[in-house]
Amino acid sequence: MSDLQAPAKLLVWVMGIVLSLGAVGSLGTATLRMAEAALEAQQHDQMSWGKFSRQLWGPHAQKVSAP
Repeated sequence: MSDLQAPAKLLVWVMGIVLSLGAVGSLGTATLRMAEAALEAQQHDQMSWGKFSRQLWGPHAQKVSAP
């Protein structure tokens, strides 16, 4: 083993932990922003994904022929 291999491995581990904790922190913030956006969309009667899918694939969907 090289004399610098152990400190290099330690630095890689520390950087990995720091980056992982940073990703978890930003993931929480992103989740909160998505929840706020969904709440605002629900209050302003924007179409939900389920309603859109039912209109798209429902029995009254328009048939499109190939050119």
